[in-house]
Amino acid sequence: MKKVLALLLAVMMMACVAFAEETTEGTIIESVQDIPTTSFMFEFTFTFGLFADHFSNMDDMTIAGIDHAKMIVNGDENGMVKQCIYNLGAISQEEYDSVLQLMLEKYPTQEYSEATGTVYEFPAECYGAYTSGTARVADDDTLKCEKYHQWLYYHTDEYGLGAEGIVLVDFSLLTNQNGKIKEAVITYTMLPDEADITPLPANHGL
Repeated sequence: MKKVLALLLAVMMMACVAFAEETTEGTIIESVQDIPTTSFMFEFTFTFGLFADHFSNMDDMTIAGIDHAKMIVNGDENGMVKQCIYNLGAISQEEYDSVLQLMLEKYPTQEYSEATGTVYEFPAECYGAYTSGTARVADDDTLKCEKYHQWLYYHTDEYGLGAEGIVLVDFSLLTNQNGKIKEAVITYTMLPDEADITPLPANHGL
């Protein structure tokens, strides 16, 4: 029963979290008022299950056309899911570009990437995990965040489940110091209410 429940929830999240129902035109986020709204079907309110405090990592999944990917789900002290991490593994540069293109079709660019040299200021860790590739490499000098894209959306509660707030979407390509690709990671995090979303230069704090 426990495995069946976890599998069903994993399928729901894999199908729903990666893409929002609605998107808006591309923009530059300079204040809270600029954040486009959407409703993630994920809703960030599924409990962790009847028989466990958290999900086990889901291995060997196919996500955005990438095989052998992993999914990690984290939540708050109330057992509500607030973060979903897709680790795509050591994919190629071409595969990263392909997944990025899929994401840009759903999430128009907000101009926060290695190309513009800006990142959002936000908690480096939430729910026991890093919220972005740039946050991770700041704590690990063996890694570099070679490429990244970030988006902010305000998640609206269309189903009356009591979950609303700012969601950070981060897609990062991590390499070692010699440029060898280690892994690509997509992270969805519902940020704490007190989180600052001021854009800063990419080398801030690194």
